[in-house]
Amino acid sequence: IAALSKQLSLAGNLAKEENYELPAVIDGQMTSVNVRFRKDAQTQERSTVAVFAELSGGEKITAELKLRGESISGYVGCDSREKVAQLEAKCADFIQNILSETGKSADINVVYSTEVKAYETLKEAGKPVRSASDLNKTDKSEGVQGRLSSAKELYQTAKAFIAMLEDMA
Repeated sequence: IAALSKQLSLAGNLAKEENYELPAVIDGQMTSVNVRFRKDAQTQERSTVAVFAELSGGEKITAELKLRGESISGYVGCDSREKVAQLEAKCADFIQNILSETGKSADINVVYSTEVKAYETLKEAGKPVRSASDLNKTDKSEGVQGRLSSAKELYQTAKAFIAMLEDMA
């Protein structure tokens, strides 16, 4: 019974999250960017995207962005003051890209912290991580247009964030 309970718990957690590892060229180096989409427990719609990248110089950048109604809010954190300055300089363009891609307004704060850590990825937990090609596949089990719309908006937001990181050189 305990093993069955663990399996059901794992299946439930997998249904609440989608994790991807995407390659990106940041600061002239190939970097793995981890992207996690989470669903709201009550509505079962994708409502949060978290992004983490560790750069070749050891700097860590993380973002957590939430979709609520007609706006996207959240933060971008980094453990390097130099990178924080670069992120702040690019943030207005990032917010404009969110607006043009999703039609949503955005309130994004850039913060410096020495405690920037990766979220616990499914890979670290011994669970499968989806590949970049899975991002282009439509989830056939979601028949509700609102769910597909929120997913598309979060994917576009993650894409805009990764593009901002790639453009930081």
